Amino acid sequence: MAKRTKPKPSKIAVAPQDYLSGLLSLRKSGDPPDYATLEAARFGDVSERISTGSLALDKLTGGGWPVGRITEIAAWEGVGKSTLMDQAAAQCQRLGGIAVLVDSERGRDIEYTKSLGVDTGALILADADDIEESFERIDEVIALQDAKRLELEKQKKKPPPLLILWDSLGGTPARAELEGAPDDAHVSPAARVINMNMKRIVGRIAQNRITMVFANHFYKTIGGMGQLVAYGGKGPRYYTSLRLWLTRTGALKVGENEVGHSIKAALRKTRVGPPRPPETLGLVHGAGIDNAYTLFEWGKTHGVADGHKWVENRGRFNYLVVPGQPESIVFERSFVGLGALLAEKPDIYAQLAGAYLAEAE
Repeated sequence: MAKRTKPKPSKIAVAPQDYLSGLLSLRKSGDPPDYATLEAARFGDVSERISTGSLALDKLTGGGWPVGRITEIAAWEGVGKSTLMDQAAAQCQRLGGIAVLVDSERGRDIEYTKSLGVDTGALILADADDIEESFERIDEVIALQDAKRLELEKQKKKPPPLLILWDSLGGTPARAELEGAPDDAHVSPAARVINMNMKRIVGRIAQNRITMVFANHFYKTIGGMGQLVAYGGKGPRYYTSLRLWLTRTGALKVGENEVGHSIKAALRKTRVGPPRPPETLGLVHGAGIDNAYTLFEWGKTHGVADGHKWVENRGRFNYLVVPGQPESIVFERSFVGLGALLAEKPDIYAQLAGAYLAEAE
């Protein structure tokens, strides 16, 4: 058997920049450069984020939905995927950006969407009947953003944030499924279409600094252990940079009244930061994600100083212990009471939220 030898270092020193210049010289004049150092290309740059509207998810994702990347939110029905979509649109609009919603489910309550802070008069709705048509709409949005980006770059300006939302991938049939008879056999037509189209758009989304978030559905495989998977085959697994799985964990109650439900959010994949442990958030019916619930639950187990917790129960009332305050602040025994208190004292909310988010740093 031949002995393996390591290649010897070359005695001829070639600077990487000289090699790069040589490659660029092979391009025709006027062609876009296809070569750059990784640092200059900033391919992996995810410094720009769009807030999720939830402290828990901002902490879990490392700051919000990453710009230039594709994100999946997967859950069973009724957990809160559409609410998170609407809150993402509201956050994008607050930044002066444009939000486009590809809605194939057609089940939105416009008044509820408005209550979450969305300017529905500025939210662009792209209607689609099947997966192929949904990707056609996404292609058109990307093409327009590409043209506007090139135009603004000539003026040395930056385009506003663009957010593409798709609600939902799991609720959209493939064209073959719509056109065939109910008893026709279709072997994963949706998965093939999704994989092919995601492969096409992932690079263009990065190039144009577009944020794309799509909702997806869970299902269980047949036979054996009945493994829990998300719809769409390998495409969502390969071409997303962030995969977020949500599960409903219980009811939120004020007294005997159920006002919402708690949600466990876990990262299934992240290429935009280090892995982080799951976070808990609360969704209040008719009001969306409630950050006071997150801070209330976190504050009961995390301390400030001298053995005190942020939130302490003393008989009938809870107390908020704030560093720098001479006395604890009393509020009624629930996250609703904490929410009312923090709404009146935004400086204390900023202090408490800052301490919560600082754990991720």
